[in-house]
Amino acid sequence: MPSGGPVRVIVGFFDPIHAAQIRALKQLAPKESVVVAAIADPPEPLLPARARAELAAALDSIDYVVTDVEGALSLPGAVVYDLRQDDLRRRDELMRHVVRRHAGE
Repeated sequence: MPSGGPVRVIVGFFDPIHAAQIRALKQLAPKESVVVAAIADPPEPLLPARARAELAAALDSIDYVVTDVEGALSLPGAVVYDLRQDDLRRRDELMRHVVRRHAGE
């Protein structure tokens, strides 16, 4: 792992990734830090874990992606941000929005 900056572990579902989540990532992980996205499994995922990991890996603000959440939580000296509850809330909001839009057609 590169040295020089603090390690930030972002635990989330990334199911799906959306603009609000990207804004949160940029705030939690400044450019000088090393960011590890730990992909957790949500209840009833919309996307498979591999797809969520690939999408997270494509973000400029993320340096590493792992699916071993417990391993990521044990990284020495890492600052951990657990976004799982926020991810569930945002996913539910997105799903309600989609249902409302389709009901109005």
